[in-house]
Amino acid sequence: MKTKRNKTGLIGFIPILVTLTGCENAGLTARNRISELTGIDVPENAEMVFNGKEKDNFFPVPGRRAEYTIFEFLEMPTEFLTINKITNAPKTSFETQFTQTLESHIEVGMFDLPETYYPNWESEYQWLDTGLRIYFVYFNEAQLLNIFITAT
Repeated sequence: MKTKRNKTGLIGFIPILVTLTGCENAGLTARNRISELTGIDVPENAEMVFNGKEKDNFFPVPGRRAEYTIFEFLEMPTEFLTINKITNAPKTSFETQFTQTLESHIEVGMFDLPETYYPNWESEYQWLDTGLRIYFVYFNEAQLLNIFITAT
């Protein structure tokens, strides 16, 4: 009888422990977080090839955590780019802002970014600054969509 009660108590304690130790974004995928923060849904046919996420602290810290996610497409997602008003007009100030912000996040160790996935501004690209310090850049030739959620 005592053993049965201990097992029941343990089973009841596990969900509480998971709730207390899990971070607020636990269970949300990169796609869900992007959609939740921007209202933009990354197409299902895009394969996530990289996800660098700011590490969670043991204790709650106010603000949004940084995340850098790259999706690869088999073909240009024309409809996605058009619907979300991702522009193909090069803009040097966007490149500078994106690069400086990305480098500052990397320098303080929020996440590591393999050189392979660093933006190549020499290639043709399309971009969107959401105004929320969340940036979308689609590199046409590589067919990569880089989404950078900055820390706040």
